[in-house]
Amino acid sequence: MVVAPSWLGLVTGVLVSAGDVVGDGDGVVVVDGVRRVAVASPSPFHRRLASGDRGDDVVMLEEALVRLGYLATTGEGVFRQSTLTAVRAFAVDSGVVGMVSGFDPGWVVWLPASGFEVAEVEVVVGMTAPAQGAALLRGPRRISEIALASFDGAGLSLPGSWELDVGGVVVGLVDGVPDPDGVLVLSSALDPQTDVVSGVVRLSVPRVVMDVPATAVVSGGDGLVCVYVPDGDGFVGVPVVLGSGRAGTVEVVAGLSDGDVVLANPADVLAAPACH
Repeated sequence: MVVAPSWLGLVTGVLVSAGDVVGDGDGVVVVDGVRRVAVASPSPFHRRLASGDRGDDVVMLEEALVRLGYLATTGEGVFRQSTLTAVRAFAVDSGVVGMVSGFDPGWVVWLPASGFEVAEVEVVVGMTAPAQGAALLRGPRRISEIALASFDGAGLSLPGSWELDVGGVVVGLVDGVPDPDGVLVLSSALDPQTDVVSGVVRLSVPRVVMDVPATAVVSGGDGLVCVYVPDGDGFVGVPVVLGSGRAGTVEVVAGLSDGDVVLANPADVLAAPACH
């Protein structure tokens, strides 16, 4: 957000629109006929500066005047005669009338960095100049955090490749970490007035999950788990990977193909069912 400095008067012109990118030296707004220019500096200007003043803000001012083409070189942090000459030229170009004896911080609008993307403009022609600290320009809303949780609120462990779908906008997840480019796309697609949105997490590549009777699963002493499928006139054990279970059934998430048939009760049919 870009905020107003200390101003009194009337907004007589607005020089930016939503979608613009404001850079160092660009005009932002006109107050009482004076064009207020964006200046990117480490911190805002907080005091009037005149001949003999010293400090970091004098250095910032001279650096800005050099960038804007009003001053050839910076000094030693002292407001010099050459600084005053540059300030006067800047003031004239901005529409300041009368004798200029120093720099007024109200002539500029502070940017923390050049290249501010404008999403909303908070001033219109004819309004009273906004109070110090009031919003002038707002940037696009950005996602500050993505929290992944189950329906009961517990955190999720998501090894591998997954994706988050928020209203049709898909963000890739690798081991539960969102893809930064996807987050930017999601940010740009959100309603600027929305503070919180939710979505659905799913596997990037869907897997086949088959429910089988819990009695169909055979455990081996070496930790293997298998089910028995038809093989000629008999049955053969097939190693499988299990998922979650419900009353009387269990999910097989790997090891079987769609359409496979399993023996529901190998312990009753086979002499010694075991996984090998």
